[in-house]
Amino acid sequence: MNPKKSAARLVTAVTILSLLMTTNGVVFAQEATKAATLPRHKSFISAYQEKVKEKWTKKLQEIQKQLDVALLENQKLKQEIETLKKQLLEPKPVTPAQPPVVTPPVPTPVVSTGLRNGIFYWHQTTLASDADAILQKIASANIGGGQKISEIYLNFSRSTNYASLLTKLHTQGFKVFALMGDSDWAIPGKWNEIQQNYVTAIQKQLGGATGFDGIIFDVEPWAGPTAATSAWWASAAAPTDYSNFIAKWKQAIGNAQLYVTIANWHDVHSQANQKEFLQKVYESAADTVVIMDYSTSTYISRIKYEMTLNKPTIIAFETHIQAGVDTSIGFDTLSGVQKAVTDVLKTYSNVAGIAMHDETYLRFF
Repeated sequence: MNPKKSAARLVTAVTILSLLMTTNGVVFAQEATKAATLPRHKSFISAYQEKVKEKWTKKLQEIQKQLDVALLENQKLKQEIETLKKQLLEPKPVTPAQPPVVTPPVPTPVVSTGLRNGIFYWHQTTLASDADAILQKIASANIGGGQKISEIYLNFSRSTNYASLLTKLHTQGFKVFALMGDSDWAIPGKWNEIQQNYVTAIQKQLGGATGFDGIIFDVEPWAGPTAATSAWWASAAAPTDYSNFIAKWKQAIGNAQLYVTIANWHDVHSQANQKEFLQKVYESAADTVVIMDYSTSTYISRIKYEMTLNKPTIIAFETHIQAGVDTSIGFDTLSGVQKAVTDVLKTYSNVAGIAMHDETYLRFF
């Protein structure tokens, strides 16, 4: 029903009724006067009066019907107005605001650039707690020469189950290596202890989507904290002992990859057995050697000897700069380390990969 039309009808009906009632009285009087001039036949006058009465009675009935319809529509209009008032005046229930849905960033899958580029990650609990954001940084980082990181060297704890984290890392296209080692590990007589505490632990978490792709040793026997370690390292037997140690590990982990870190000064050190040490490591069971090329200026010349040996070699740069540390060994700017990477790749075509030591490198992004 249209409220405006209903109201208009009501006004029209009332107006017509009023006019008709006024007009009818005049017309009826005129008709009566007219009848008085006619012949005085009582029956004729009576019939004529009945005819006039009938005619106007019908008109009045029609008007009354229109008025009744208008009144009915007016009543419905009033009801609709009252309903609208209630709807407008009644308080509406308030729906509590919902917190915005936060979609975590989706890490960009690793795009292979042909080299095995890695990053040392010591604080594995930090990576586990904020993996999506950290992986986004790692995946987007340009380490130099357009190279991207494709491997993560993750600090290994015997008491930690890495299945969930490794699944996430593998899904994003990263290979993950268990980072482990202490300077006295290769000393003769330590193997049984190492086998009991570490070999059995890592064997349970190797291979597949939920396991490590291999191991990377950061043993550094030349940095021995005790006199016994230092004495062993200075002996002529050290290179052979260390080579045997690596061979035992390789046998224990089967087809998994084994990386070994070596300091870049082995080939320039004054100690007679340094080159022999390096040579034995290259010829031993290690699959890949990671040279810790810690210099911000002589990084090309320091690895000249290493790049002549027949073993896949990854060159690692230091980016972990602490207070009091000689900044000549590590980079404190992104442009500096990117230039070093580019220089090494241009100079040596047989580089297997580049590595960043360590996760503090991500501060540049």
